[in-house]
Amino acid sequence: MTGSSISIYGLYQWDPTIFDGFTVPDGLDRDAIIENILIEFAGIEVLYPDSSFMKQAITAWSRIRLDDWTRMCKVLQTDYDPFINIRRDEVRTIEQNRNLRSTGTNTDQVSAFNTSDFSNRSKQNLNSTDSGSVVTKETFHLEGDSAITDVQDVLRKEMEVRIKYDIYQVIIEEFKKRFLVLVY
Repeated sequence: MTGSSISIYGLYQWDPTIFDGFTVPDGLDRDAIIENILIEFAGIEVLYPDSSFMKQAITAWSRIRLDDWTRMCKVLQTDYDPFINIRRDEVRTIEQNRNLRSTGTNTDQVSAFNTSDFSNRSKQNLNSTDSGSVVTKETFHLEGDSAITDVQDVLRKEMEVRIKYDIYQVIIEEFKKRFLVLVY
């Protein structure tokens, strides 16, 4: 049995406005996504061969996915150092309450220039009180790698993330699952 089918490329050739309502997060190249959808899926049948309905469907789909795509973009575009996986600031306040009292007698002893014997010169009674509180504030900054990792491992993981979570490919794959007939 043979039949005809319409691909996304064919539908776009018939009605180039089908992507007019397609919205993507700020900073992404909307035209590049559309071009890649057209190229990658040029030979695959669309789920909705009616161009006006497809246009509405693409608009509605992208509108509800926009928030998730925007959040993904924000995560993927976050500036970070892959070699620093711990960054923490701590502030510790220590309060000491003191109530110290000391008493005693202090006697100065001196010797004359012509003798080696000491004699008492004066006698003092000491009474002192030290009370109050002392507040000490300590600030610690900790930054670095909490695990033992080698450079190659960190770089490999960074590349895996960039490949697996390419936002352009995420959107293109979602389009494929949503709008194409994937029965070959």
